[in-house]
Amino acid sequence: MKRQIRLCLPCPDPRPGKIWGDWFFAQSLKRAFERQGHTVNVATAKRRSGGVWKRVLPQRLPWQSEVDLVIRGTKPWRRLGNRPLFIWLISHPDLLTERELDEATHIFVASERYAEKLAGRGASVSCLPQCTDADLFSPSRSDPALCTEVLFVGNRRKDFERPVVRLALKTGRSLDVWGRKWEGLLPEGVYRGCEIENAQLGAHYASARVVLNDHHPTMLPEGFVSNRLYDVLACGRPVLNEDMPGIPADLREAVYLYTPDTFAAQLEQALDHDTVDRTAVADYVRQHHSFDNRAREILR
Repeated sequence: MKRQIRLCLPCPDPRPGKIWGDWFFAQSLKRAFERQGHTVNVATAKRRSGGVWKRVLPQRLPWQSEVDLVIRGTKPWRRLGNRPLFIWLISHPDLLTERELDEATHIFVASERYAEKLAGRGASVSCLPQCTDADLFSPSRSDPALCTEVLFVGNRRKDFERPVVRLALKTGRSLDVWGRKWEGLLPEGVYRGCEIENAQLGAHYASARVVLNDHHPTMLPEGFVSNRLYDVLACGRPVLNEDMPGIPADLREAVYLYTPDTFAAQLEQALDHDTVDRTAVADYVRQHHSFDNRAREILR
């Protein structure tokens, strides 16, 4: 059965200098659904005066011919009439509301631990981890001109200062940092720019000797693993990630897990003594942890 799916993003349309990561996530998922023969529209929210968010209603009828799938990050999205509402909770589980639990037909949760918690509250849920876009992230994207020793890509925020950067600086290894709000806060030569275009991100990952990954404090204890871990592994490179619940069992041996006390040793191991068959891992991730896999599971 062919579906008409509306991907709902509780974030604004992209604009210069401000594109939410959820937008790129949705575009990859959209292409995966379309490859399987389904029609997909993307709906975003608009910001009204006073910081209030307003959803954009579909421009055509009948509404009942579509299914709404919300990519749930920091903002909710209300159910529209009797139309089926599905949610993929990929981050910030603390912000999911009771109303959403009541309105959703089903909730996909990017954490097995948190899916069990929601199931205990009577919600219809299943675990659906994040994933990678195999068209964008591959070892073949490697470019000698982009080679770096240790790479970190991420914005610095008031509520999340990215302590992994501080840990990396203490090791004395060559570090390259991309992201917003880092200007003037890093040693000379470390800060590389405010943004890497999403289409080029895979080339940067594939060209780094090691890539650092971290998680917002609301994601970390609940085991919400970000798509960056899958992206880096799909590029055939080692990734340092916090020692946290939720790392897929089939990938755990390919990830260097750190605590503040073990970070330096894990980074040294990843840089100088990595024995993992990265090509095999990349092939496996691109085959088993892609948006195509996740789209098939959602459709099922």
